[in-house]
Amino acid sequence: MYESKFFDIGTSSQLFGGSGGLPVVGSNVAPVISKYSLVGIPTGSGMSSRQGQEIMVHGISLNGSVRLSSQASVMLPAMSGSWSGIFRFYVVADMQHNSADFNPALWPAGNFQTEVSKILDTSQPECLRFTNVANKKRFRILGQVAVVMNPRTKYLGGLTISPYSKNFSLDLSFDKPIRITYSSGAGATTDISSTNIFLVCDAVCDQNAAPSCTISMATRTLFVG
Repeated sequence: MYESKFFDIGTSSQLFGGSGGLPVVGSNVAPVISKYSLVGIPTGSGMSSRQGQEIMVHGISLNGSVRLSSQASVMLPAMSGSWSGIFRFYVVADMQHNSADFNPALWPAGNFQTEVSKILDTSQPECLRFTNVANKKRFRILGQVAVVMNPRTKYLGGLTISPYSKNFSLDLSFDKPIRITYSSGAGATTDISSTNIFLVCDAVCDQNAAPSCTISMATRTLFVG
């Protein structure tokens, strides 16, 4: 009899790679796919391992924060209308993963945007994007959370942004669990022979002189198997 288990990814560097988790500094950036799968679970005997070549995922949770560093000589929207800071995180299921090489670090240059455009309609502004209908049978957005940043100023007149952070969370529970199958026990994304689950971050840091942005995030996948 299988028992209920969990699989955690505990740092943003594991999820997205790079210093601070996401390469979001200054201006609009292309959507970013998480570096690792949320279901890249190896076999073993522990509470974060699977026993066989199949699991049933019944929940996914994520907790995180977005932090903006202090920044001088920046006018806020109330002063000039030149600043916006919005981060949207999607939990996405690829229903036809079929043991593909998923790690974006191994993809050819330029494929980030190409792959994300198959999931989201990137012709629309960042906060208005829906699923790319042409591929709706392959990619499903299981859930999403938006973080709208509204930093405070240190001085009257809005000349300097103080360090500012905002926490966010998302808890998904699936009435019909998602079946994941594997071809071997290592837990690599190339071992996932059916459905893959991962994150996409779509961010807007649009202003004349943006503060640097740091994303911290942890995820937990609840499964039986």
